[in-house]
Amino acid sequence: MSEERWPFERQDPDCVVLPVRAGHTPSDKPPVRIFLGTEEAQYRAERVFFYSIEKFRDPARVYEIYLMKNIKGFDRRKWRTGFTLYRFAIPSFAGDSGKAIYNDVDQIYLADPALLFDLELGDHGFLAIHAKDTSVMVMDCARMLPMWNREAARTKGKKALTNAPAAKPGLYGKLDGHWNARDDEYVEGLTKCLHYTALHQQPWEPFPGDYSYHPNPLAYIWHELEQEADAQGYHPFSAASPSPEFWSSVGQAGQTMRHSNPAALKDRFDLRSVLYVTVGGGSGDLGGLDVTVHDLQRKEPWPDGGFDAVVLDGLFDVLPPVDFGWLAEAAFRQARRLVWFGVPAFSIDDPQLGSPSWWHQRVLDAARPHDQISWLLDVGGLKQASFQINKFLPDNDLRVWALCEGDDCRASDFVAELGWPHEVKQLSVRSASNLPDFLLAPGLGGLDPVSAASIKAPWPDLVIAAGAEASRVAQWIKRQSGERTRLVQIGQPGAPFSMFDLILALPDERLPIRPNVMHTTSEFIGSEDLLPWVLGGDIQLGDGEPSCYVMVFLGEPVDGYVLPAAKLQNLAAAVRDKAQALGAGVVVVREANAEDGLIEDFKRAFGLECLVLDAGDAATVGRYAYLARHFFTTGDNLARIAQVVLAESEISYIALPKWHETKPLVRPIAKFLGLLTGGGRTYRGTPYQQHVVGRLIDQLATRGVSILGRDHTAYHQALKARGLLQEIDQEAPMARPRPLNDVERAVQRVRAIMSQTVIQRS
Repeated sequence: MSEERWPFERQDPDCVVLPVRAGHTPSDKPPVRIFLGTEEAQYRAERVFFYSIEKFRDPARVYEIYLMKNIKGFDRRKWRTGFTLYRFAIPSFAGDSGKAIYNDVDQIYLADPALLFDLELGDHGFLAIHAKDTSVMVMDCARMLPMWNREAARTKGKKALTNAPAAKPGLYGKLDGHWNARDDEYVEGLTKCLHYTALHQQPWEPFPGDYSYHPNPLAYIWHELEQEADAQGYHPFSAASPSPEFWSSVGQAGQTMRHSNPAALKDRFDLRSVLYVTVGGGSGDLGGLDVTVHDLQRKEPWPDGGFDAVVLDGLFDVLPPVDFGWLAEAAFRQARRLVWFGVPAFSIDDPQLGSPSWWHQRVLDAARPHDQISWLLDVGGLKQASFQINKFLPDNDLRVWALCEGDDCRASDFVAELGWPHEVKQLSVRSASNLPDFLLAPGLGGLDPVSAASIKAPWPDLVIAAGAEASRVAQWIKRQSGERTRLVQIGQPGAPFSMFDLILALPDERLPIRPNVMHTTSEFIGSEDLLPWVLGGDIQLGDGEPSCYVMVFLGEPVDGYVLPAAKLQNLAAAVRDKAQALGAGVVVVREANAEDGLIEDFKRAFGLECLVLDAGDAATVGRYAYLARHFFTTGDNLARIAQVVLAESEISYIALPKWHETKPLVRPIAKFLGLLTGGGRTYRGTPYQQHVVGRLIDQLATRGVSILGRDHTAYHQALKARGLLQEIDQEAPMARPRPLNDVERAVQRVRAIMSQTVIQRS
């Protein structure tokens, strides 16, 4: 099959029109024209971008969205993205006149883009947040045409196209920064367009071959929009309004049947009826199944009612790939048990051009909202491949174990949330090894004899483990079961990722995103640790005792952090200000590792009366915690931050420096090493773009070799982005508080793992 038969290129941008919604009186304002820079690999981002406009737009107005993708005549080989210079051709694409908005596809609207389109340009030719940041613009096309046009965009470089208008006085006008909030510049309620600029943190992971993706603190905003689109079955194109090239492709196609035969799976899935979707062809012999053929060339409505199986085979030999989303959605909605896809491979491994891995990801995305439907993908052409996921209901008599290492209760806390009968195995470690985790083989050698004796057949169906020794025991169990046991590891696995069905990781553990890695926002904490915080009981206040408190947790810094005197004074001042604003008393909780000098230094800096409690007095601490209106701690005290956040209480922290940051001679060396290993942040606080060393370190991590320490900043950012944590002196929170749903998401993932069989052949 020749690659040229697939319609990748077009002469001009495709125009998608969002008409006035039914029931609304049309506005007399002109259509809102938006030119979107995009490419094939950005299909998820493209869909969510469209949905964000649909969610916030004026229903009485027309919106025209022009997809600048695969346009003929442009040499894109040196572009950073597949659409880098199209923006400078917009005046020509727009007919040399009128206004137009430009957006990159890695953005979402959180307000009506008509508000941007209707801005007065005055004497300016374009508005942007900076003269040389053209990622969001509203422009006067006629005024910009002499500098920005199709020929200039084809022949000049980005620097020349950006510098020329920036140097002309008055041509550029300042745009409100909320129309292009780049990553951590987001402020809920004010941001109108959110821009995910850190390429290796884009939540939809468009280029897995080029980047090793890491979690984005603001990914939840994008994912919430995608989940809404999933729930509504939304796609930019549909059966009623397919892509501009769809009908011409259908009309030119001959018979495209590839002879998929779901009769081979008739008994496995109890198939009786099949809907066979074709372009100009029949279904062939399907082994006595009750077959309904839906030929797209006939332009007939889709059949009513459901079918045991739906087959989409051979369609995308000729149809535009942009129509895959709505066709797959229609197939999953019609199917009761199975959807069968037969597609061509136009490339071997290019993630943008129809390789088996590209098709596999498309089907995974399409299947995501339909968790009860099995599917089969057959890829033919340049490379043969087959992927299959069979869904089933897990048995009620699953054998589930939780492996708890020492006093680490994360596994037992989590397994209780699954709601399945389970057994907790308490592991006692003989002695810690001096060898790195990845050099230690799976087995029971690290356990004392009693613990080791408890690990015996019959082997479990599922193991939940937390801790390095528990990880090795879990891997050994999987081998003893003949690879039948599924493994879920909480935290750093200390072994190759491929050994586990799911890894639940915290942001500060710095694990890269992989299909079997789920990043959580905070620790899993059991209900017994939260009881003092949420069950106050009948608390009797003493005479003259304040009705509310501010509570401070103080301990010696850990993980290489230090607490300079100036930081301690800033903390004391913030506590004093908050207590006076609330009319509250102050309680200082001395952590187990706190030295007397630290508490005395704080009391001197605080300068007012305060009550000091030992953290070990849980009942008394719990009493005052119940009465506390606000909590404070240092940034290294992650366990306390998690405890307060999960109790849905307000907490502020003071960021601490690492020891080397206080040493003038060591600081530049440490900074250089941080940049070399993929760390460091820009002046805006976002991570630097990922480089080859960073990707190499991630590859080592996936093989169980962890050479990076924990990054508390990532943990803080994840909580701050959800409005659950605030840094001292931070003017305002980034967002309103959102309750954590980590446990709910993790439970769903584990249930999905235990209710499917994955088959892959190449």
